[in-house]
Amino acid sequence: MTVAERSDVLTALGFHATAPTAAQEALIKLVHPLAEAVFFSWFGANCEYEQHVEYLPVGGQLTGEETSEWFRLQGQAVQVRMGARGTSVLQLPHTPVWSTGLEVREDVGANAGQATGAFGTATILTLGSDYWLDISDATLQLSTSGLLRRFGNWPNEPRSVKVTYYGGEKAHRLASKAGNLKYACLLTVVKAYKTIVNSQRDDTITSESIGKYSYTTSASVESVLSGSGFTVPYEAQRAAWPNRSFGRIFG
Repeated sequence: MTVAERSDVLTALGFHATAPTAAQEALIKLVHPLAEAVFFSWFGANCEYEQHVEYLPVGGQLTGEETSEWFRLQGQAVQVRMGARGTSVLQLPHTPVWSTGLEVREDVGANAGQATGAFGTATILTLGSDYWLDISDATLQLSTSGLLRRFGNWPNEPRSVKVTYYGGEKAHRLASKAGNLKYACLLTVVKAYKTIVNSQRDDTITSESIGKYSYTTSASVESVLSGSGFTVPYEAQRAAWPNRSFGRIFG
């Protein structure tokens, strides 16, 4: 699954009445995944629904004295301030996090899973008694914050908690509550496509002949995008900003 489906990309590019030519189709197939990758890189996570495995904490944690100052809600994003000691909260980066398929293992001697026998079955924690997921939608059983709260504190040792979970948006949410992410992806794909097309019209393909000397050049998609300073459009950034989790940035 992609965030911006092919049919939606074609419509956004104006191919709703007539089909694209073979050349246009080839360019769309090339640009579509590349543009989405640029968007995901800016966003800080893959917005597609899929399984993830995280080894947490990445580094220093909170002080364990959390107040309203430590967690600041910005739309659906939670900004987490880091400190020196342990915390009762960890944040999963690929939001929203779905409770189905969630598994948490805690092993202070795991060495990020590289130690012999690391994260064995005896290290599996029990949801509801050892920890709980910050559910924001009880009907869908999902968390837009991605916060895992521990009864007590999570260990300080880096990569001592292994979390397997499903994160990202499903198709039905991309068509409703998370439609801003789909819209942002479409804007990014459309801009990338038009950047290539306009470059080809202007100076990407040239031909010159002087006596026996002649040459023809055709810049690659990569060189055109990098040369144009291509990035996620401002309108797309503004649309997706409420869903961006700052915990991804601060680790």
